[in-house]
Amino acid sequence: MIVSGSLPPRAIKWFCLILAVSAFAVVLISGSVWYGNDRSGEAVYRTSRGAVKEDITRDIHPEKFREAQTRLLFRIGIGGVLCVTGYRFFRKLSE
Repeated sequence: MIVSGSLPPRAIKWFCLILAVSAFAVVLISGSVWYGNDRSGEAVYRTSRGAVKEDITRDIHPEKFREAQTRLLFRIGIGGVLCVTGYRFFRKLSE
């Protein structure tokens, strides 16, 4: 059973800030990879299990390229949500 208030608010506040900063780093890195893939037309495709890594191009495998780009966009979206949520909790606990 988890006891409410087991961590001091200061520790939770700094955890939220670390979460926000690390999620922002994920957004920046994924965004730059997505942009580079979009400009060059080349991407790295991984299966759903992530075991097989395959270099693909937009011209040869358009479906796989689109799926690889969609996964990057999903990662950007999740990272953005975590970043905003962590920062909002940090600001809320700072008051």
